[in-house]
Amino acid sequence: MNKNKFVIKSTLVKRGWTESLIAKFLPEPDSLQPNPHYKAGPPMRLYDLKRVEKIEKSKRFVTAKQKAEPRKAAAKKGVESKLARTMHYVNSVVIKVPLMDRDKLIDLACRSYNEWQEQKDMWSEDIRDWEPANFLSSAPFLERICVNHLRHELTGYEKHLEKTFGKVGTSDAYKKIKEKVEEAIARAYPWLSEECQRQQKRREDQEDEMIQMTTMGY
Repeated sequence: MNKNKFVIKSTLVKRGWTESLIAKFLPEPDSLQPNPHYKAGPPMRLYDLKRVEKIEKSKRFVTAKQKAEPRKAAAKKGVESKLARTMHYVNSVVIKVPLMDRDKLIDLACRSYNEWQEQKDMWSEDIRDWEPANFLSSAPFLERICVNHLRHELTGYEKHLEKTFGKVGTSDAYKKIKEKVEEAIARAYPWLSEECQRQQKRREDQEDEMIQMTTMGY
């Protein structure tokens, strides 16, 4: 069992690392993990804590860090300004959810889900086992694909994520935009409110697991 402890980039920054120090002393991560906020986003880079601590004790790193302090102070002001712009955009986002009757929404969600699965079959070299969605599918499943269809196809969600992609504060922006979308869907379709809450809970659980990876072996 791998008992190594890992830290993420934000943890390095809290320890006093700068972008230039990371690029110079840790150009490659020790592990890559799926992005917990946005499945199409870049993977999360993890760094072995023992390796980080060893580098931090080296004379070359100490000297480089001391030289970087003035630049770090100036960069901090720049980062704060960029973060403010990102969050200003997020706070200005207004999510509009189109209204339709339940049967129509379920029909659209089923069609979208089945088309997506068929496309995945075309891309995959392996035989995949999946059940087509229809009105006889379980209620929790139908609620899940309805929320997903509304979010990805009918709310401008993907467009808003693209607007914040690569910006300072991207992770927080993704989270807040998704929360806004879920809240808007729950208001427009009360029968989907519990599923919105379940999806938020699953996301929080995933984030907790990622945080635990920075303090525990896996």
